[in-house]
Amino acid sequence: QMTEPKDTKSTKSILDFAGSVRGYLSDLTSDEVEDLTDGLEADLAEQAAEQGDDFQLGDAKVYALELRNAAGLQAKPRENLFGRLDSLRLQTIARVNKNPKTKPTMAFLKTLTPLWWVMRGTLSFLVLQSFLVGHFFDFTETVASTPRFFLFVEWAAAVVVSVQWGRGFWAKSNLLTSIRKISTVVALLALFPALQIIQPGSITRTISVYRHTNIAPVQHGVFLDGEAVENIFAYDADGNPLTNVQLFDENGKPLNSAAAAQDPGTFAISINGSEAYLAPNARAPWLGGWNVFPLGYLIPEDFDTEKPTARTALPPFLVANKLAPEASLAPTGSPAPSASATAPNGGNN
Repeated sequence: QMTEPKDTKSTKSILDFAGSVRGYLSDLTSDEVEDLTDGLEADLAEQAAEQGDDFQLGDAKVYALELRNAAGLQAKPRENLFGRLDSLRLQTIARVNKNPKTKPTMAFLKTLTPLWWVMRGTLSFLVLQSFLVGHFFDFTETVASTPRFFLFVEWAAAVVVSVQWGRGFWAKSNLLTSIRKISTVVALLALFPALQIIQPGSITRTISVYRHTNIAPVQHGVFLDGEAVENIFAYDADGNPLTNVQLFDENGKPLNSAAAAQDPGTFAISINGSEAYLAPNARAPWLGGWNVFPLGYLIPEDFDTEKPTARTALPPFLVANKLAPEASLAPTGSPAPSASATAPNGGNN
């Protein structure tokens, strides 16, 4: 006669638990299952009555494995990777539970299971979202490039699904069970990349740059009135154009053209109305060659050669105004170059 616990909810939980245990023993014969689980409900009900609020059913899979091991019965072979990993997990838990020294630790870790459900949902959401926005496993960029409202809605949905899976809901079919297992593996793999977004200030800094100011975090190159400077042409005191001029700022950092921020052969300019591409100075490879002016350029046909050589860019003025002698400096600035000094090619745009 099965002892009925006073709580009808506990009675249903015991019946469900016993049914799950028998389900995990379904590879055995009916006689073997009957021998292993005979009186299971009565034993559990008696424990529930004795322990009261402290009574916990535990994991039906682990319980079934312990019954199987006690009887010396082996489980049927698992053909897929998830099955083998699940068997290994259950065997490890069973061994830990048998050891009086490690059993309390396992009991403590079990109380943290809901936290893992939330983590699994969060990590799975980050991985999926990073693929959707094109920042594969770069979670900082993923968070920065997604509106906050959608971030919250998608994250909340992923966490709810993960928690429901952990509670045994929403994963009854084989397909959903496989998806749940895959998401668990993906979440574990994403754990370390995810640490980048919990660095102090990383999320706040990135979101404030990308979402609030709408300004790129770093603007590369020299700018004039908000526009990127493509090329620079220097003249000496006599107004003659100079070549191979190296430019640095007050801290010794190279003043690069805006083309330095892009891949070689992708910064397009216009030379006399034709398409061309700025090229770095080959004589300064240790600095990238983007701060040695004037820069040369390549036209599309040059890329057909094995080692294209940059063409010389013509200056905007063949000759600039000479500087005034030091002894006769005027209080006003030098006048702008005259229109007659303009090179016939119209300059580089």
